[in-house]
Amino acid sequence: MGDNDLLITCEIDGSENILQTFERYQLKQVSPITMRGAAALQRDGYGRRETDTANLTAGGNRHLVSQQAESSLIPKTDPIYLVEVDR
Repeated sequence: MGDNDLLITCEIDGSENILQTFERYQLKQVSPITMRGAAALQRDGYGRRETDTANLTAGGNRHLVSQQAESSLIPKTDPIYLVEVDR
């Protein structure tokens, strides 16, 4: 996920059909967390860097396991609240 992506909470059935949707959030300041960088990320915001330059991902690490971000609740009156969710 990246900056300005929408996170929409929903209820789905066993066939992965959307039954209903709930709150919508817009993400900001999305950053990856890696296996090697999770502990150091809490200390210095960077985490340990890989030394091998092949197959590196964002932030200089190979194994992304999570992301962190800020989220803003989108009010129902905002036009982006009406985004399609049934594709």
